[in-house]
Amino acid sequence: MTLPYPAKIWLVALIILPLAYNPLSRWQYEPDKVALLLAFTGVLLGAAFWRGAIPRPSKNYAEKWLVAFLLVNLLAVFGSELPHWSLWGDPAWRNGFLLTLASAILFGLARRQLFSMDIQRLLLQTLVWTSALVSIYGILEQLRLNPLINDEDTVRASATLAHANLLALYLAMTIPLTLTLMLNRWLRREMGVMILLGQGACLVFTYSRAGWLAALAGISIWIGFWLWNRGRQHLARLLLIGTIAGLIALFVLSMLPPLPSDAPHTLQTLTNMFRWKGATAQIRFLGWEAAVDAIQERPILGYGSASYGVVLEWHLPPELAPFGGAEALGGRPHNRLIEVGIETGGVGLVVYIGLLVALFLPLIRQAIKQPPENNYALKIGFLAALSANIVGTQLSFESAATVFLFWVLAGVAHAETTPMIPSARRQPIIGVGIMGLGFCAMGLIIVPDMLAYRGESQCGKSADCDPAQTLQWAVDLSPTPEIFEMALANAYATSGNDWQAGGNVLQKLVDRYPTIVRFRQAYALYLRRWSAAEQNNEIAADSIDEYSHALVLSPHDPDLWLDRGLVWLQMGEPNFALVDFQQANTLLDDYPRYYGAMSVYASMQGDVTAAQTWQQLAREAQQKWDNWVWRR
Repeated sequence: MTLPYPAKIWLVALIILPLAYNPLSRWQYEPDKVALLLAFTGVLLGAAFWRGAIPRPSKNYAEKWLVAFLLVNLLAVFGSELPHWSLWGDPAWRNGFLLTLASAILFGLARRQLFSMDIQRLLLQTLVWTSALVSIYGILEQLRLNPLINDEDTVRASATLAHANLLALYLAMTIPLTLTLMLNRWLRREMGVMILLGQGACLVFTYSRAGWLAALAGISIWIGFWLWNRGRQHLARLLLIGTIAGLIALFVLSMLPPLPSDAPHTLQTLTNMFRWKGATAQIRFLGWEAAVDAIQERPILGYGSASYGVVLEWHLPPELAPFGGAEALGGRPHNRLIEVGIETGGVGLVVYIGLLVALFLPLIRQAIKQPPENNYALKIGFLAALSANIVGTQLSFESAATVFLFWVLAGVAHAETTPMIPSARRQPIIGVGIMGLGFCAMGLIIVPDMLAYRGESQCGKSADCDPAQTLQWAVDLSPTPEIFEMALANAYATSGNDWQAGGNVLQKLVDRYPTIVRFRQAYALYLRRWSAAEQNNEIAADSIDEYSHALVLSPHDPDLWLDRGLVWLQMGEPNFALVDFQQANTLLDDYPRYYGAMSVYASMQGDVTAAQTWQQLAREAQQKWDNWVWRR
């Protein structure tokens, strides 16, 4: 069969996005996947204009809701603290407006281009075989048999998706599609069983509770609708009851004391499926608590795309400090509805829920009413995969690979039964321009990222490479240069011992964005190191000022109080330091860092016995923390 030109691009994207890996990248995976996604979107849309198949308006309700959601996101961008960041996305994840725009374009193109049953068969086959390769990689990674991996401490498989949760969500979406291929006899049963076993084993090795629940939802929906469509409604109801009973049993197990630390990791994760304290779920709950407070401040249009990491610091709960503070959540709330509420407010949340209803309701109706002889398995497979994504993203976050997969499958599920009549007039110039924009967006993400990696990891080993200059190029080229500016300042201080040059970089950054806590905190820490290196109390006083500004913005962060107190000690002001340490202890009791700071305070007072006592308390608190935290 000769494939039409657009179908080839879709298939290549389905292969490359999950497998892409750039060893010269600062983050290595996700920004490059987003860059590729934007490039593929530009190529697909540009090709449509080139060939005269210009997308026309449609009566599809999902498209209308998607356009409304885009408009709300665009309005939220203009009200953001970092508008260019909201446009491009967080540098580590690139989850900004452009990614939402690409998703809308992909959905519209998939509806119009992937309507043929032959193309849909090849699309699913390509997807499933690619997932098989990803699964093999993840299994080898977990078994430490992959020669490309040198980390002997690998605990959770992440394969080519960089993060265990991202891999788990990808597999949870592909497992129902593998079942669909087998049911349609588009995949040999023996081969399908082997692929399912590989996907299942790799999913287990991710130890992602969100991924496991997503897979359970996808498989249950697939089997339930399949039984219902076959006239076995009683078995479908029994499956629903059994699934609910199983979830209740897991909930009860999660309320019991955790298994010993030497128990198998899989059993620990399974029996802690719904445990919220002493596990990663506690981080999520704390982040959601802060998000609710933040949404109340901007309830209409929110803070703009990719803003959660910034917003969280303004409402940081003290209990999050032992987990690493705001960094523990990585700038993502691990809940798609909360993410939409933070980014686009109540208006965006209402529109997003309307979009989901418009996407899923027609598929549910078709899966129930469509007779078995009309390829009902395809609709069930699409519904199950999309449902797995929705369940998973309420407890985790997603990759560019799963974003692409979600909107392509949604577009195929809503595809026109007959191709829409294309425009007879071709627009090759516009098509080339759109393709160029896609590649330009890709370059603006990848090139600064690679320069930053080179500046931070390679330039220090070579006399021919100036890290400050290399990082300056990254700053100049990046559409979101802030993260690279912090690296540039450290490069000045480390390589050339030019503290003043690095300080100027961070001071300008703080002057541009005076309300961003992370920038203030980075500048304060830099000044603290600078003052210690040169024994200069005037610079230490500037550090105190920056910490004070940061505390106005984030008053419930015990780490900021402790850090400022340590600077007071450095300046020879123990009384001021003690006040800050006590404030940190008031916010968060039994915090190892507090005991450590008090040990330093006692040492400077010449009280060796008290210093040793505080050190012992720090060790005991840390041991107590280690005994229950991260228990799965």
